This record gives sequence, C-alpha cells and structure tokens, in this order.
Amino acid sequence: MNLNRKVPLLFALALLLVAFSAGIGLWQMSRSLTHFENDVSVLVAQERQVHLVHGQFQTQVQEWKNVLLRGKDAAQKDKYWAAFQKNEKAVAEGATALRDGLVDTAARALADQFITAHQTMSSGYRKGFEAFEAASADPAAGDAAVKGMDREPASLLDKLAQAIAETSAA
Repeated sequence: MNLNRKVPLLFALALLLVAFSAGIGLWQMSRSLTHFENDVSVLVAQERQVHLVHGQFQTQVQEWKNVLLRGKDAAQKDKYWAAFQKNEKAVAEGATALRDGLVDTAARALADQFITAHQTMSSGYRKGFEAFEAASADPAAGDAAVKGMDREPASLLDKLAQAIAETSAA
C-alpha cells in the first residue's frame, strides 16, 4: 500500500475513533442528566408534598380556632369540628404517603416523628374539645387544654422540608 492511501485511511480511522468516543460520551452524559433530573424531580415533589401537608396542618389548627370562636352555636361548632377532623385525616394521610416515598433515612425519621407528634396532638385536641364542651363552650377552657400542642408537629414539618431541600442541594 502506498503512502497516498495510508494517510487518508489513517485520517479516516482516527476520525471514526473520535466520533465513536464522542458518541459514547454524549450517551453517558445523557444518562447522567436523566438520572440527576429524576432524582431532583423526586426531591422537589417531596418538598412540595411537605408544604402541602404543612398547609393542611395549618388549616386544621385554624379550624380548631374556629371551633373555639364560633362554638357557642351548636351548628357552627359541629361544622368546624367536622372540618377540623377532615383536615386532621388529610394531614395524617398526606404525612403517611410522604413518609412511604422517602428514601433518605434521616428525612424518614423526621416524618415518623411528625406522624407520632400529630397523633399525640390529635388526642390532645379531642381532650380539649371535651373540655370545651364540658365548660359550656368556653373558648378559654378549650384553648388552655391544647395550648402549644401544635408547635412540635409544625417544627418537625419545617425540619423535614429543610432536610429534603439539603438532600436536593447536595
């Protein structure tokens, strides 16, 4: 084979090798980006879910305040207590679904702590409702029975959102 054929053949072979290497590199980059995008989208969805549960939790607490403020009227008391229980159930279901989707053990532990704190709070609010009714719908009696019970669950939700955000940032 003469030199006139060897040089173009070597050039073509080198070009083919570079093109093949570039193709493999682009394929691996695409795979990595897809994997990264899936991980980040899951974490963002989980963070949104925490904020949704937090919003439902705040609505639940607001419904309790409505019970206290408007509970002298039996129809209003029943209406707002039913709304409280509806939000309580939504918070419990949302938190359980969130916990079941968490992979990070620290975040999962925070979700478990929230679920436990929310259950404890729910029991306390039921006792507060009983105290409210026993005191002839006196808001002070109902409020005193549940004072500060919502602080720990709210704090745990904030910590959970922060833990997921930190995992996402990492």
